Amino acid sequence: MTIDNKQAIVKYNMQRLAAFIIVAVGIALFVIPNVLPTSITKKTPLILSLLIGLYLIYVIISLLRDIHYIHFETTNKLITIRFVSVQPFNQTRKQLKVERSKLKGYKIERSRGGLRKQLVLFVSTPKGTAKYPPISISLMPQAKLTPLLKSLNM
Repeated sequence: MTIDNKQAIVKYNMQRLAAFIIVAVGIALFVIPNVLPTSITKKTPLILSLLIGLYLIYVIISLLRDIHYIHFETTNKLITIRFVSVQPFNQTRKQLKVERSKLKGYKIERSRGGLRKQLVLFVSTPKGTAKYPPISISLMPQAKLTPLLKSLNM
């Protein structure tokens, strides 16, 4: 079985691009002289600071969520999870391979005020139980998350 969040990532990237374009056009309108009527340009510093402030809040919330593209694949004996962060400066590709017989369980953790939702896998090792690094499932739709979790329970 194969599950990924490709469509959610595409939608998220389009939203980021649209927000950037809106802010860039808004700044350009206020910076280029004689484009807007003088009644509006008197409030330029207020409007520009509000526009930039809202965009910065959006960017900070986006960074706090640490969204990942996830490709989850299972067979009878092996669970493979490939993931990469969609943040601009953290795009290292990672892969986890876990034998089904060694999987002890999983836990879903919420952090940063509920903005970040992460999947943590627990695996049996000769020295005890190991905890894999968390994988962000913040942007995984519930319709795809439920079969993923059912697959981990098998």
